[in-house]
Amino acid sequence: MKEVFAKRRKVYYKQNIKYLRYVFNDHFMLFLVIVLGALAVQYAKFLQYNDLKWELRLLIAFVISLIALVPGKVVSLLEGADSTFLLAKEEELKKYLKRSENISLVFPALIILILVLITSPLLKVSIFVSLIWFMILVLIKKILFRLKIHSFEIDGNVDFEGAISYEQKRRTNLLKIFALFTNVKGLTNTAKRRKYLDPFLPKKTTSAYEYLLWRTFLRTSDYVGMLTRLLFLSVLVLIFVTNTLFAVLFATVVNYLLIFQILSIEKSQDYQPLLKVYPIHPEDLTKAVKSILLKSLSLFLLVEYLFSGIFGFLGGQLDFILLLVFYILSPIIFIIYIKYRLKEKNKSQL
Repeated sequence: MKEVFAKRRKVYYKQNIKYLRYVFNDHFMLFLVIVLGALAVQYAKFLQYNDLKWELRLLIAFVISLIALVPGKVVSLLEGADSTFLLAKEEELKKYLKRSENISLVFPALIILILVLITSPLLKVSIFVSLIWFMILVLIKKILFRLKIHSFEIDGNVDFEGAISYEQKRRTNLLKIFALFTNVKGLTNTAKRRKYLDPFLPKKTTSAYEYLLWRTFLRTSDYVGMLTRLLFLSVLVLIFVTNTLFAVLFATVVNYLLIFQILSIEKSQDYQPLLKVYPIHPEDLTKAVKSILLKSLSLFLLVEYLFSGIFGFLGGQLDFILLLVFYILSPIIFIIYIKYRLKEKNKSQL
């Protein structure tokens, strides 16, 4: 049993490291450094010139504690066939699930530590109090993990169906995060027609790729949901963040993530064997992807412009000149970047 799950854990870590290389690529790291640097400067200034009342500090501590307990789930590494092949090893499996509690606690404990360290100066608490706060949150997370592991048992027997379903959902959610940056194997999509999005479909097209890719984009949950979440996040920052430089940088990062995610649609029809048989020119695929990218980005930028204009200009919160530069340069830069990315992808496929 130990050897089986040790091998699975090794494969699991190897897979995560592989995808993390794509997540933290050079471009994203550059954006991340700029954004984190801007945040650090603003946070330092806020700490220097603001003193919160104890009631507000208590509320912030409570909210941060709730947020800190969200990340991290029990990593069991169970697979679908285990309900058959590990049935005879049920007692050993129970012991393994209990041991997985401590291993699963590493990541959430790290997140809790980071949040406590960041928030402690704002709350003006001592190192000792911060340590106690950290230990209490880790203990609560450990209890939550233990309760979850106990839920994998019914009348003293392992609930294989429930435990396997939980692990599959956890892996799928993790792969969806990686899918924001690169193509991910083993990620299944569900398609559903949304009649209210039908007007966005091309009315007439002679390209098989354009027909398929637009329907994939509008009718699978990943792309529409991702676009909505990113747009909502970007608009919130442009409305509520008063520092124009940070708001613009954050919106740029979000737009960059949008391009990265939509580029993965190029591989969505690889399973269609007839597309390899039909006399279709490879450039049709590039044109279809480019069409989706440019139209999606145009919609994205238009909404950002409207909200930043209404709440920024009229409210006097955002710098007019800096936003104007963002409005002019963003479409040009992203169009050039899209052409470059598609050109590089075509070269790699030759």
